[in-house]
Amino acid sequence: MGCLVESDPRLLGNAITSLALARKDLSGVLPSILAPTLFATGEDHSEWTPAEAAAAARLTPRGTSASVPGAAYLLPLEAPVETAHLVTAHWRTSEGES
Repeated sequence: MGCLVESDPRLLGNAITSLALARKDLSGVLPSILAPTLFATGEDHSEWTPAEAAAAARLTPRGTSASVPGAAYLLPLEAPVETAHLVTAHWRTSEGES
């Protein structure tokens, strides 16, 4: 979590506001996303639950969802190995799709 401590507080605040507090509902565009898409969240994330990730995946033609046990908001920082496994597995299953 050192990257958060070393970050510029203004930029970090802007990211939090942009991604969390001012987030627009984009569920209406999900059916138009044709690329294989992984919706990943932490099992302990109260604002983007595994059920919500699964619902988004169902709306996306080539969507899948996954959740990481013991993680919440920052999967790559909280569970880097598990996150890497999810992403590489997603890439493997998406290879060759067109």
